[in-house]
Amino acid sequence: MPARSTDMAVAAALIIFAALAWWWLVPRFAGSGDQAMLPYLYTVLIGVLAVAMLASTLHRTSQPADDDPFVETGGGEPGHILVLAVVWGAFALAIDTTGFYLGGFVALIVSFMLLGARRPLPLLGWSAGTLAVVWLVFQQSFGLVIRPSSLERLLLGG
Repeated sequence: MPARSTDMAVAAALIIFAALAWWWLVPRFAGSGDQAMLPYLYTVLIGVLAVAMLASTLHRTSQPADDDPFVETGGGEPGHILVLAVVWGAFALAIDTTGFYLGGFVALIVSFMLLGARRPLPLLGWSAGTLAVVWLVFQQSFGLVIRPSSLERLLLGG
């Protein structure tokens, strides 16, 4: 698949994800009111950036230079991006069962591996650290508790 077609497909997938997040994920999992403000802002950001990506792709007329360091010409990169989208889509669909923290931990590890990280200790540290920051910001700073899933309650005995 040519780079332009791949960029358009990724932009379209992100637009669809943002629409699903706006009308299904955020109302279902974040609720309404102040608790939903940040998820809605991120959804708008994803949608706007995806539309900008699509517009940029549609207006692109020249081919990138062969020595452009920002262009992956090997053909493997778009596949990784699509797998990342599938991983995070599966995370969103399974969040009721796996929970935000457990499912997020697994999704982050898989994402970092797809992005080229291979050493186990940094993988675990980055994933746990990211979720610790989310917990600190939302639960400790804003008082917004991310409710545990049935699997998390089972594993933690609560």
